[in-house]
Parts: sequence; C-alpha cells; structure tokens
Amino acid sequence: MIFLAVLGALLLEQVRPMPYPNAAVRAIRALAIWAAPYINAGMPKHGVWGWFALVVPLCVAVQGVCWLLADINVVLEWAWALVVLYFTMGFRQVSHYFTDIVRALRAGKWSDARAEIARWRQESQLEVEEGAVARLAIEEGLCAAHRFVFGPFFFAVLLGPVGAVLYRVSAILSECWSAKDRPELEHFARFAGTAFEWIDWLPSRLTATGFAVAGNFEDAFYCWRRQAASWPNRLNGAILASGAGALGVRLGGPLRRLAYVEERPELGVADEPDVESLDGTIGLIWRATVMWLIVILVIALARLTG
Repeated sequence: MIFLAVLGALLLEQVRPMPYPNAAVRAIRALAIWAAPYINAGMPKHGVWGWFALVVPLCVAVQGVCWLLADINVVLEWAWALVVLYFTMGFRQVSHYFTDIVRALRAGKWSDARAEIARWRQESQLEVEEGAVARLAIEEGLCAAHRFVFGPFFFAVLLGPVGAVLYRVSAILSECWSAKDRPELEHFARFAGTAFEWIDWLPSRLTATGFAVAGNFEDAFYCWRRQAASWPNRLNGAILASGAGALGVRLGGPLRRLAYVEERPELGVADEPDVESLDGTIGLIWRATVMWLIVILVIALARLTG
C-alpha cells in the first residue's frame, strides 16, 4: 500500500508539480510563527512543549483519518496516503531553481545564474564567482533531494503517511524557530533543532548510501568516511560528501559574502563541477530514487509472499 502511495505521489508530482511552499506548508509555517511568542517564555522546556503541541495533534489527525478510511475502504486509505505524500514530498517543488540555473549557464548568462543561486539559498549578501555557481547548485540540489524526497520517503515507508508528516513538520519547525537571526529564540529553538537532527539521522545516511550505490561507490564511501565529519552540519555533510564522491566532483570551499568569507571544507574529489555535472546530479538523484523504490517493492513482495 505505502509503495503504491509513494509511487503515485512521485508520478503525480511529475504531471502536476506542487509549488513550494504549498498551502499545507504555508499553513504550518504561519501556525509556528504565530504560536512562538505565546509559548516562548525564554526557557528550553517551553520549546519542548511547543514542539509537541504542534507536532502531535497534526500527526494524530493524519493517522486518525488513515484508520477511519481503512475501516471504510482500502482504496480510500490509499487515496488519503497519496494526498498526504503529494503535499509532503517531491523534488519538483524546488527543482525549478536548478532548471533555471542550468539554462542560464548553458546560455552563458552568469549573472542570471548567480542571482538564481542566491535566491535559492535565500542569501541576498552572497557573492558567487563564476566557477562556484555549479558547485553551489549541486550542493543545494543534493540537499533539496534529501529534504523533499528521500527524508519523507523513508519515514513514510517506516510509519506510513504520518511518518512523512512528522518529518516535514519537524523540518518546518526547525527552520521557522531557528535562532540564527533571532537571538530571543535561542533557548526556545534548541529542542526543535535537536529533534530534527534526531529524526533526520537515519534518513540522511540512507540518502548518502543511495547516492553511493547509484554513483561511484568507492569514491562516495571514501569521501563520506573521511570528509563528512568536517562539514558544519554533519547530516548534510554525509549527503554532500557521498554525493560529491558519487559524481566525481569537488564541493564546498570558501563562500564569499559582502561582509566576510565563510571558510568551508572541501568535499569530494579534485574535479571542478561544470554544467554537465548538473545533468549528472539529476541523473544521480533519479537513479537513487528508482533504487530505493525497487528495494521497497522487493520488501513489500517478500511480506506478501510470507
């Protein structure tokens, strides 16, 4: 059942891609932003209460509808799972950035490509050199594939549609309650960030494994083992290091902004990515997706046959 729902959601998204943020994401974001001032009293425990107060009711509601429809008709249960997954996963939600960057680079419009990557990363102060556009696009593409496809996919397989909701809502709260530019949320936001790290620990490693199997296996695991720990965000470090090795390109490196330069470690091998590497990234993501679908199908068939 869940395999058919995941497959249906991925196919439906190819026909009618969901804009991002979609209506469900906008509603959850608005609720999180609205609730924070009422719940936050400056102590870490208030962040814990706030996280559970938003996550648990949504998950219970989704699972409750699932149980209700399962008692009525299995087709209705599948349709509900399809709708939930359609709103919580899908690379096409953000892939237009990637497509626009590839188109601009092929046309030699470096300024348009730089503007698009800054818009994708939501960094107006970003200063991107020509040679770094493809590198940053691959980084964003690999991380977006994990956040919008593989992360909710793995949780859906483990827990059903409610798993995808748990993953997506946790990611939204971690983002909306981030204390990066809002020091008043420092203690309040701590649990949301930690909870998402716990939730994303296994999916990030499964995604990295998928990239390794779908690409250059030896280089991917070498980079993952030797380089991932040096990345500031270790979850993303595993994904990017494995993806860089699988593609045979170099990611990371210094990132210039108007006021300062962010020193980042290098990931992958020595080759500088180009436009062809962007096409290779899309191919890697699709191969990893198909591979995991086959794995889930085999497991489902094994269960059916006893």
